Amino acid sequence: MPIITIRYEGKIYQRVINRKQGFYVMESKGEEYWFGKDFSKYPSTKGWHIVKGKALPEFMLQLIAGELEKLASHGGV
Repeated sequence: MPIITIRYEGKIYQRVINRKQGFYVMESKGEEYWFGKDFSKYPSTKGWHIVKGKALPEFMLQLIAGELEKLASHGGV
């Protein structure tokens, strides 16, 4: 299970990423966030968007998207 690292305001957060039904899934504080990719609709986050779960602030989604992009480019989960 890969772990992504998110740096924000001097703090480091790490989250486990899994694959389920073709999506990347991150769990944080008991909530699952499912991420899909559609670059034509979400260019500011390199195509990454939430398909299931609570909404995230745009800045947080951009930070996570960068980590998902690295993960996907290395063969994913």
